[in-house]
Amino acid sequence: MGYITDMYQRFKLIAKVFLFRVGLTVRFSKHMPTTSKFLDTFKDKVDLVLYVGANRGQMVNTYLNLFPGIPIVLYEPDKKLALELKELFHSVENVSVKPCAVGDRNEMKSFYISSGTDGQSSSLLKMGQRHLDWSPESKQDREENVKVVRLEDEGYGQYKNIFLKIDVQGYEMAAMAGLGALFNNLIAIDSEVSFESLYEEDSDWIEICKLIESKGFRTYQIDPWFHDHTNKNELMQADIRFVRKNLISRNND
Repeated sequence: MGYITDMYQRFKLIAKVFLFRVGLTVRFSKHMPTTSKFLDTFKDKVDLVLYVGANRGQMVNTYLNLFPGIPIVLYEPDKKLALELKELFHSVENVSVKPCAVGDRNEMKSFYISSGTDGQSSSLLKMGQRHLDWSPESKQDREENVKVVRLEDEGYGQYKNIFLKIDVQGYEMAAMAGLGALFNNLIAIDSEVSFESLYEEDSDWIEICKLIESKGFRTYQIDPWFHDHTNKNELMQADIRFVRKNLISRNND
């Protein structure tokens, strides 16, 4: 156990030093909100996981442990990453990979890829100057034509307790508009948001929260994970987590 703790401390130090050099600060604290506490709120109810913007599937093993046997569908428009995800999870029966993006209409669209961040800054939107200023290595250096789908048209109507994980770099409002009536089948949402415009015509975090809360959700957690230390530790990005109101008792907040 001591070895694991030491390795974790080393990881935190390495991560903080590396990110500091590129102008970012990540805060680690025992008081930070935990993903596990959020997922525990509904883990016995969920019947489908939609992981939109899966990148390298960083959360898949967590979901497999908490939701054994539950279908997990990964959406990743970067063709190279999607292929690697298929190879990685080919033997896991309840994990499937869809090599496409998610939006408010079914279409083909340009996808701008950031190779310098292993695709984590890739988007259907062109990167804005503010993003380039604090993270020049994340510049979008190539473009692919990708398929975009509406989640409402993906055939998930039989599932009534869906958990949506969404990480689409500014395209959140369009992706959620494509849910249509399927929004009523969601019981929890984990959405990355930006507190400053980082992409051209990107979603406003306040509008994202208003939309989700108007659908019968409450904000459950805010995980503030990226700060810009070159600008007085300005908060840049966070994960905001929402749960259906009927799953939360105010006495347990």
